[in-house]
Amino acid sequence: MSAVGIGGVLPLALSLRTLPRLNVTPMIWFILFATTVFGWYFWRQWRERQRELNSPLASHRLGHAHIGQVAMLLRPLNNGRGRLRLGNREWEIRGPELPAGTKVRVIGVDGTVLLVDRCVN
Repeated sequence: MSAVGIGGVLPLALSLRTLPRLNVTPMIWFILFATTVFGWYFWRQWRERQRELNSPLASHRLGHAHIGQVAMLLRPLNNGRGRLRLGNREWEIRGPELPAGTKVRVIGVDGTVLLVDRCVN
């Protein structure tokens, strides 16, 4: 049994001994127990989601979520390399030589580098 299980079962067992003296209805204990179980379950779900989001291999860190997005270059692409701000992050980009002000579409990802091409629209 884990420490969380012992931490939840032990107070429950001790409180059941004192139940008649406290004059607390069993329904209140059930509500307290159910709230604890649901809270523990949702906390574990939240913790797993946070672990996934903070992973260095998470899709939002690798740029996969930006494929298909259109943005305007604020600086030109020199030698096929440059930088582009998408969302709350500035990404390194690679693509053809393009002047500043050109609309580009993210067409792929190479590691943490976004691959872009001139947007037709």
